[in-house]
Amino acid sequence: MPDNKKTTPTPGFLESTKLTPPPDSQKYLIPDQPVSTTETFCLKKSGWKLAEARIIGLMQNRRSLRTFADKPLSLSDLSFLLWTTQGVTARRGDQFLRTSPSAGATYPIETYLLINRVMELKNGIYHFNIRDFSLELIGGNIPKEQVQHTFLQQKFLLESAVIFIWSGVSARTTQRYDERGLRYIFLDAGHLCQNLLLGAEAIGCGGCPVASFYDDELNTLLGLDGSRESALYAAAIGKKNMA
Repeated sequence: MPDNKKTTPTPGFLESTKLTPPPDSQKYLIPDQPVSTTETFCLKKSGWKLAEARIIGLMQNRRSLRTFADKPLSLSDLSFLLWTTQGVTARRGDQFLRTSPSAGATYPIETYLLINRVMELKNGIYHFNIRDFSLELIGGNIPKEQVQHTFLQQKFLLESAVIFIWSGVSARTTQRYDERGLRYIFLDAGHLCQNLLLGAEAIGCGGCPVASFYDDELNTLLGLDGSRESALYAAAIGKKNMA
């Protein structure tokens, strides 16, 4: 992978989006104190009722996977994975509540799929229409060389069945939370990815999150302007080798 490290103003961003209590609330501040341990409580990994829901096994076995079986996903598999990330679970007024949490239910994340090997779907780029629970074909098959270049020569993505790509529409969140909302957008993307990886584990698949890519190239590939909406995160998903 090429060295693309740059000095970034992370402290400045955190400082500019910090919430500071007003002066009249200073009396509630707790002075800095060293951590002092007086008692230790041992926790037991037993007696959990959640074991019946398979959640323990899914979380125990989840690992980043970069080697995939040469098998396609079924359309049912893909539908399930999309539902685990952003499936609508309830409606509250004009809001469609979903399987993954979002700050203030603003839902800034859009999902795009780069299909490599899914039954009943032609290869290409799709947009996930959450409310209709449908896929919209927005681009044809992308040459493997271009995909590999866009993702900084990470070859394992080419062997996956599908690449999930998440973008952020920042105004959905910043119009409520101002600049601090930018923090929440990245957190939202993380929630989706974790749901995806647990859902993949449940159906004999695995995946690997990816945050290294050429931003402008990926935005162009998806047809995004890079300002109002920009690519944030991705994950390669495929069937596990069961040998």
